[in-house]
Amino acid sequence: MAKARDLPLLKYALVIDEGEPGGLQYDWSPIPPMGPEKHLGYAVQWFGLAAALLVIYLVVNTRKLT
Repeated sequence: MAKARDLPLLKYALVIDEGEPGGLQYDWSPIPPMGPEKHLGYAVQWFGLAAALLVIYLVVNTRKLT
């Protein structure tokens, strides 16, 4: 590979020892557990933002020009 890439590569490899704690963990979860409460919180946050923007839009665009 060093010749193919024309790079100075090291001549050794690292190997994981099976006896090392945490070395070969296969019981990991790629997605953290997330309950419906978090989704509900996001929904309330975005609907609150939409309501605030609607109020700002209505106030700005319904004022009479003097």
